[in-house]
Amino acid sequence: MADPHQPLFEAIDATWPAAQYLSHEGWLIRRGAGGGKRVSAATLQSDDAQIDAAISAQTSMGQAPLFMIRPTDNALDCALAQRGFEIVDPVVLLAKSLGTTRPTAHSCYPQCTPEMQAIWAAGGIDQPRIDVMQRAAGPKCFTYLTEGAVAFSALHQGICMTHAVEVAPDARRQGLGRRIMQDIECWAQTMGAQRLMVLSVRENRGAMALYQSLNMRQISAYHYRRAPAP
Repeated sequence: MADPHQPLFEAIDATWPAAQYLSHEGWLIRRGAGGGKRVSAATLQSDDAQIDAAISAQTSMGQAPLFMIRPTDNALDCALAQRGFEIVDPVVLLAKSLGTTRPTAHSCYPQCTPEMQAIWAAGGIDQPRIDVMQRAAGPKCFTYLTEGAVAFSALHQGICMTHAVEVAPDARRQGLGRRIMQDIECWAQTMGAQRLMVLSVRENRGAMALYQSLNMRQISAYHYRRAPAP
């Protein structure tokens, strides 16, 4: 039976791509180039893959061992737990279906600008993560509200995947998060997407409340396991 979660994780990889992908002894190894956990974690491709092979490949890239645990990776999760690998950053995938109207999106731009980068930088989204956005090969947009909000979105096989939603500290609690997500939804519909999807760390209650208020619902989840500190 096909894994219903697989298209979701393919959309994540396509719209937030690693600097390099290596298929190695039953693993997909990602080289993140400083772009964060999502583009640096190894994922399981074969049930008989050996954990040590992934650890060796990541170490040879100069990366600390890190694994993404998807809903189908229960055995791997248990095996890593037995080795003392700790859970970090449980992430929720939220989505909503889109209509077929073609509204106008006024705040979506094809390129990143210094003004956008300044807002992202204030939120800890640095140049290596901007580089991730630039690597995305499909249709994409940089959504920017001059009042102080920015986000990145890209399309993959009918899914509009939104990343890096950031509101400037002095512009929060003014409804900008809602507005920017609504503009992204307009752009996605204009581009013919059937579904809008976003990721949120589960503990980010503000983001979770925002997305749920926009009728986005949890459709999957994952977490990471990293090696214990020496």
